[in-house]
Amino acid sequence: MAIDLARIAPASITGTMQFGARGVWEMQFWNLAAEAGHRHLSRNGFRTAVVTPPDLSHAGGELLFSECSALGRGQWTYGWPDAIGLLNLRAGRLEVNVVAGEPTRAADLAEQLQRELHDPDTHEHRVPLGFWTWTGNAARMESRSLHMPSWHDIAGHYPAGVEDELEDLMTSFEPGDGRLILWHGAPGTGKTSALRALAREWRDWADVQYVVDPEQFFGRGATYMTEVLTAPSTAGRSTLLVLEDAGELMVPAARTETGQGLSRLLNLTDGVLGQGLDTLVLITTNEPLAHLHPAVSRPGRCWSEIEFRAHKPHEANAWLAERGSSARVHDDAALADLFAAERGERPAPARRIGFA
Repeated sequence: MAIDLARIAPASITGTMQFGARGVWEMQFWNLAAEAGHRHLSRNGFRTAVVTPPDLSHAGGELLFSECSALGRGQWTYGWPDAIGLLNLRAGRLEVNVVAGEPTRAADLAEQLQRELHDPDTHEHRVPLGFWTWTGNAARMESRSLHMPSWHDIAGHYPAGVEDELEDLMTSFEPGDGRLILWHGAPGTGKTSALRALAREWRDWADVQYVVDPEQFFGRGATYMTEVLTAPSTAGRSTLLVLEDAGELMVPAARTETGQGLSRLLNLTDGVLGQGLDTLVLITTNEPLAHLHPAVSRPGRCWSEIEFRAHKPHEANAWLAERGSSARVHDDAALADLFAAERGERPAPARRIGFA
């Protein structure tokens, strides 16, 4: 629906805030609208897979201003000969504002943008993630929108007890004591699948920041960690910081610089460093809990600590039978081994690593 701006705003919109302007580029949008004499506003919002400024040149739109400030967040102003458009991206949702000289033009252009940029699968499947890496002299973040399974899709793959603990975490919206989530268990027990589902289940209130190189994150002094933790975030949303397969960096024998990085990270979860930061930290590791530094799992630090265990033979065979497979196992089996058995493959033999 188009709105006549003349009824709710003075002749000059320059410098006004009554429209809820969010940042310098939105102020520019209203200024351009006022200068062009556009009086009619059409606004709509929808889910999208867009994470960077879209190319609207085929529709006559020229990108005038671009602000891409954080994960799943952007603000882009476009110009047409007879209209001005502002696209606000927030965590997978795109708000489109179009002002034009004629109400039908504003409404038609807003509808056209929705047809082109709307992704009907986004709300159900896609989640925006930020992937952090150290480039040698600075931290770099790449934002991508990925398909993720729902918790409902994978819940039945976990043994009793593990499934119950994950269910509580997937459906929790307020952390308890501590801000550290620690997942540990042997390879192939489903930690990464659970992580993907968690990102989707929390997508409405938490932005996911994934550290690709945890060894650099711990070992670059405070520089890398500070850049990640102080990156602009979406107002009113929490941040889930993920460090996957970081167990070897959390053992008591970790080298000095890594140990200092670990101390800073743990201080983030319940110390002064974390004050004012709405950040949760999820660490996954293949190391047994007993092998980790005792400071990692001390009481009051972990909001959630879950051991991903293998299926017992009776659980594994029930899982296979439910999926129509005639395969059977006689020993404990990791989730990856069960999928291999379902496909008719033999699981790889267990290997001993280190000193026997």
